Amino acid sequence: MAAHFTHIAVDGFRIVRDNPAGSNRVTTGWQVPFCMFTDPEFSGSV
Repeated sequence: MAAHFTHIAVDGFRIVRDNPAGSNRVTTGWQVPFCMFTDPEFSGSV
């Protein structure tokens, strides 16, 4: 789980909170957006 993304951490908390009460929520299939910055800039244009 990517806890450094706040919205994902909150949803992870909901899963941990709800599962002991009988829920069957899982984290599989989560799509986590990300980007990478490089210096100097990298361009793929031809």
